[in-house]
This record gives sequence, structure tokens and C-alpha cells, in this order.
Amino acid sequence: MMQKRATHSLVALVCLVGAPLALAACSSGGGKPPAGSASGTTTTVKSKSKSPDPVDPRLSVTNNVSARQDVTLTSCEDVKGAWVAKGVVTNSTANTATYTLQITYTDQEATVLGVVKTSVSPASKQQLHWTTSWPSSMTTGVQCILDAVSRT
Repeated sequence: MMQKRATHSLVALVCLVGAPLALAACSSGGGKPPAGSASGTTTTVKSKSKSPDPVDPRLSVTNNVSARQDVTLTSCEDVKGAWVAKGVVTNSTANTATYTLQITYTDQEATVLGVVKTSVSPASKQQLHWTTSWPSSMTTGVQCILDAVSRT
């Protein structure tokens, strides 16, 4: 019986001394994070090429940044059961151009309620007014977003 008690005591002593040693052996050592892990510094990698603009999968019109600068959205209002977006296109090119606009109607939480496209073709250096409408029984809380503009 005395021998069993001594054996149990010896096993307990080995576990008591060995556990911290085993845990220390598992650490990365030196307080440095292992390679590939997060640390307190940030490295910025500069790309030599410009990354492409993200493409929203809802868009059926491919956005052209320079064409978009020619278009303004001037109003968004409820008119007799429809939300009406209005604006102006000013053709900055040397030729007549066709501008295709995509307007998205959303609620205040940015949930898409409707999407409408329209096209206008102003002559060189001329302005044309554009209008879209989306039928709705909502009388408040709708926003008109000029999502994309293309020019051909």
C-alpha cells in the first residue's frame, strides 16, 4: 500500500514539474509572433498597376467615370403614384453621344426597390434633360440613386 502511495506521489510530482516545461516548449519563444501571424505593424504594398473598379452585379449599365461627370441628378420626388428622378446631361464630347443612365430606387436602409434605365443623346456641347419614373404606392422614404452612366 505504501508503494502505491509513493508511485502516485511520484507521478503527481512529474506532472507538476513536467507540465510547465511542456507548455514552454510549445511557445514560439522570444515573444516574437510566428511568421505569417498578425503583429502590431502594417505593411503597405503598392501595386504598379491600377486595380479595376469593383463592379456591382445589379448594374446592367457599365459605369464610365468621365461620362458620369456629364450627368447630374437634380430631383427625386413622389408624383401621383410614382417616384420620378430628373436630371441633366451635358455632352462634353466633340460629337453627339448617347448616354445610358441607370437609376436605382431604394428605401432609407438602401434596400433596392426598383431599377430603371433611360438614354438621351445630346449633340456636342449641348444639354438635355432626362427623367425616369418608378411606380410605387410609397409616398415617403424613397431615394433615387444615379448608379451608373455609360456613353457611346
